[in-house]
Amino acid sequence: MSILAIDLGQSKSVFAFRGRDGQEKLGSFDTNAGRLRKLLARLAPKQIVVEVCPLAAKVHDIAQEFGIPAPWPTRLRMPGAGGTSSARPTAMMRSSCCGWPSSGN
Repeated sequence: MSILAIDLGQSKSVFAFRGRDGQEKLGSFDTNAGRLRKLLARLAPKQIVVEVCPLAAKVHDIAQEFGIPAPWPTRLRMPGAGGTSSARPTAMMRSSCCGWPSSGN
């Protein structure tokens, strides 16, 4: 299975990719939807791993456009808190993503 891991940054993101054949690729891209779409089209990963952060919802939506499963938790485990939070991470992240361009170079 090919996997793409992305560390999202405010203006620049980095990625690590491992293909089915074991090929590995590291790189970076400008953090915008257009660049992410180009990366997904070029690498065609079967799964994406991304940190939970405000931009994660946008990555999820774009991954869905490509038919790539991007499982997100519906309940967050709070380390050290001894329980789970009933927070709605997707709704919270979507509201924080409004400033991220929907397209770009």
